[in-house]
Amino acid sequence: MGPAKLFIKSSRAPVVSYEMPNVSGGGHWCSAGYRTQSTLIKMSLDDTKAREILTRSGVKFEVVDLSEARGKKRLAALFRGVTKTPTLWVEGSHRQKYEGVKAISDYATAQKTAG
Repeated sequence: MGPAKLFIKSSRAPVVSYEMPNVSGGGHWCSAGYRTQSTLIKMSLDDTKAREILTRSGVKFEVVDLSEARGKKRLAALFRGVTKTPTLWVEGSHRQKYEGVKAISDYATAQKTAG
């Protein structure tokens, strides 16, 4: 039995700067340009809560970000019935899916008390 999989979706926003090089030296406005400095990755509040709950309870899990995933991982998630995030997929003697923060919290509490 491998670690559980926590399916989430994140959003990305580029941090952009605007430059007009050589303005004081007689530069022209058409030489201005935008440059991406970095990219901010933001998870939804529910995804963040689910991740914190699992970390605190000591459950071993792997995060699968569906916004970054390619076709094979997205299809695997779709075949498992993952339609909303956060969703926890646990494989063991039988497979179980927990959708939403409440269900994930209940699972983590049960795992913490069981062992």
